[in-house]
Amino acid sequence: MAPSLIVCLTLILPTLLTSCQSEKPAPVVAPVGKSIGSAHLTKDGILEVMLRAEGEGGMVGDAFFAYKKDTPEYEKMMKHIGGLKCGESKLVPAYP
Repeated sequence: MAPSLIVCLTLILPTLLTSCQSEKPAPVVAPVGKSIGSAHLTKDGILEVMLRAEGEGGMVGDAFFAYKKDTPEYEKMMKHIGGLKCGESKLVPAYP
């Protein structure tokens, strides 16, 4: 294993293992085309969603959403993601 990879894993792994204790876990990375972003459920119950869209000519659009539990969008997004537990992060699958 390359020394730079070992250093990277040494720095990232503790963050991933303690994500429920942290408000901002390390970003989740997905293979290209399998995901449109990532979602995280905070200790306060707020669903944080970071989405990315890529278009022709290198166009890129990023969006951040924070959903409170009492909103219709929260339930819709949770259903699409497949649910989350406190401190958990998941990839957001592309819509069919």
